[in-house]
Amino acid sequence: MEHLKKLGEQITKRRELLSLTQKDVATAVNLSDATIRFIERGRPGVSIANWIKVADLLGLEIQVLNKKMSAEK
Repeated sequence: MEHLKKLGEQITKRRELLSLTQKDVATAVNLSDATIRFIERGRPGVSIANWIKVADLLGLEIQVLNKKMSAEK
């Protein structure tokens, strides 16, 4: 779960850099404010699809799975 927390921190930093509120992000990706808060806190239970929606909006890529698969080769 530490990875989710770090990813959430990166999402928060990027959102703030872009001067967006959590409400702005929630509205843009059609999610609730609570879901955005959960993502930014790195809480489990949020679908990967929602993490990707938020990351895409903010111009970030989620490479956690790709990194793990590369390490297993």
